[in-house]
Amino acid sequence: MKEMMERELDIGLLLRALLKKTRYIVLITVFVAVIGVAVSVLTTKPQYEAKAKLIVNSNTERPDVTTDQLAASMKLVDTCTAIIGSRTVLMPIIQALNLPDSSDSLASRISVESVNDTMVMEITVRYGDVETAKAITAKILEVAPPVIVETIEAGSVKTVEDVHASNQPISLSITSTVVIYAALGFMLSCGLFAALHLLDNTFQTEYDIRQTLDLPVLGVIPAVDSCSKKREKARGELE
Repeated sequence: MKEMMERELDIGLLLRALLKKTRYIVLITVFVAVIGVAVSVLTTKPQYEAKAKLIVNSNTERPDVTTDQLAASMKLVDTCTAIIGSRTVLMPIIQALNLPDSSDSLASRISVESVNDTMVMEITVRYGDVETAKAITAKILEVAPPVIVETIEAGSVKTVEDVHASNQPISLSITSTVVIYAALGFMLSCGLFAALHLLDNTFQTEYDIRQTLDLPVLGVIPAVDSCSKKREKARGELE
């Protein structure tokens, strides 16, 4: 119990020490956030998005779409996502377009997600130039459907929406960047001042002397500056 109380007291002292450095913590946090955003804006290369949509059907024998068939098709979207990101699909695309990317690198540029929990899945490709992004997306629409049909051994995959892309690059999210770097600056500044506090082995208060040396404090010598200020104040009042 005694050790726990001492630990809680030490944490309290640490928090008070950090509160005394609030001004510096805020300044460091703002400085890191500004520098981080500036570096991100200057070094981040523009990225372009190309998109297309496919529909996956788990069964082609029945013309009507039942609830069970819809649920099965929705589950197949996850399977199709894994297949689109596989070497079987990506390597022919890399070779056909003569891309400098590896299969893993190209897979990180591709995202596939279901549209409103339906059988339709949207493919998004991000790349450094819009024409390459569109070419990769078009090749996915060409290479992926037969591989998916052959792999799942049932159903069909058809294009719902052809390749489309904007000529404007994706803008950097300034808000999220500021939050990330501000959090980083806050943690670094708190860690720095906490380390300085813990490494400081000087006596700051009477309590430090009693706790460390287990000796009574007989008296406290006042600060010279405070005494001189009091004398000057008293002289001013007398005059």
